[in-house]
Amino acid sequence: MNIDVELIINSFWFLTIITAALYLAKKRYIGKKEYNLLNLIFKICFVLSIIMVIVGFISLIII
Repeated sequence: MNIDVELIINSFWFLTIITAALYLAKKRYIGKKEYNLLNLIFKICFVLSIIMVIVGFISLIII
């Protein structure tokens, strides 16, 4: 399985931007019913960003 390293890096940046936007939106919705959904999506994007960093480092070392 050969994944392009540039695709991994770009995916990481995309997820990072989404995570930052969700973090800012989450702060606006504290105490409202939408907060739980935003918090869940934020956590998922944050974890995926961390996974993408690890996969990116592994891909850069291997390739």
